[in-house]
Amino acid sequence: MKKSLSQLVVLTVMFVITIGVVLLTKIPYANAFFNEAAAIVIIFCAFLAIDVLRWIIRMTIEGAVTQSKRQEISWTIGAVVCMAYFLWRTWHRYSLWQVCIVAVVCAVLMLGLLVRLFSRWDADCVRWNTWAGCCFLVTLAIGMSVLLWKPMTVTEAEELVVASTGDNSYAFQYIDSSKSPEYPLGFYLCHRKRTDGSWSSDGRGRAVVYLGENQENWRSPAPQE
Repeated sequence: MKKSLSQLVVLTVMFVITIGVVLLTKIPYANAFFNEAAAIVIIFCAFLAIDVLRWIIRMTIEGAVTQSKRQEISWTIGAVVCMAYFLWRTWHRYSLWQVCIVAVVCAVLMLGLLVRLFSRWDADCVRWNTWAGCCFLVTLAIGMSVLLWKPMTVTEAEELVVASTGDNSYAFQYIDSSKSPEYPLGFYLCHRKRTDGSWSSDGRGRAVVYLGENQENWRSPAPQE
């Protein structure tokens, strides 16, 4: 129990670091990394909480050293199926980056399940390392995306659109996801904003700004009708 408890502490630290990275990038990049992904994030956190709660109950009340194989399989498969289901139901909302991350997280969870079922390693330690590995991969993916792709911030996108159109009424409206390898994070969409705070409904002047590599030909707005 002492060893699995130390691994649980490591998981907690990694989970907190991931939350910190997500919050630090949420405002500057308009939550581009988790745009429209609330359902999947909630599922991940919910099943992680279930695993932790089950471990606490098992160790303190039931006095069971290990979890049954049926429970091991059901919780992991449940987490993977739920995330895959919401990804499928709202497929058009997710960018290629998000699809890849969800796929990798599901693969890590399944790998952790196989190791727990067929190895002699401490199952609880493997479980916490599996969850911690998922958090680390998400943190690494966000960090590397920012460092390598150097995506525009919302402020930079708005300034570019205003400078190119000469109209300072343009403002960021929402993110349009993309599944193209050339545009893995999607686009910032800007539109004219009225003085009362409502969006213009004329259907013209919308600007698309690439959210990807730091190249000038991709950082220029392209008008859409």
